[in-house]
Amino acid sequence: MKMRKDISDLVWNYIPDSTPPMNAVMFCTLRVGSWEQIKWLFAYYGKDVVLDYIKTDYFGNRTLPNSVLELWALAFWPQDIREEFNERLHNRKPTISDEMKNKWSTEVAKQLREAIDNSGLTQQAFSKIVGTSQPRLSSYLNGKVSPSAEFLLRAKSISNILSKQIKTIPASISDEAK
Repeated sequence: MKMRKDISDLVWNYIPDSTPPMNAVMFCTLRVGSWEQIKWLFAYYGKDVVLDYIKTDYFGNRTLPNSVLELWALAFWPQDIREEFNERLHNRKPTISDEMKNKWSTEVAKQLREAIDNSGLTQQAFSKIVGTSQPRLSSYLNGKVSPSAEFLLRAKSISNILSKQIKTIPASISDEAK
């Protein structure tokens, strides 16, 4: 059986006319593949190899999301093993990846909060200028959701422009406004 061409859409470092590494194909297909691509994965590598990858990922790298691990546990493992697996899955300590994600989320929220403070605007006004709603901006600030890199750059750029404009307002005009 030949490597499917549409796998290149899933494996972002795939070089056309070459075979991507098995681990990259497994990870990407199990995580975001269509049902047809997943069926191909099992046919191409075999059920035992795919399940071994899933088990190895759980006990080793822990790169697959919990929802993916739970799906395959439900599909292929007996009830007693599934219960033990789910208990371990939900009681596992955060991985470096989880810790880094929390750290990055906190840093993004901090940078966004600084951008708002530097702009001199309220959250409501700032959200309108950067093109989002105030509740969505609030979810970025409390770390529940991470904004795109583009959004963060736009917010910081707008903040820089506004802070420079505030600094260049002559004192006499600023005093008159009060």
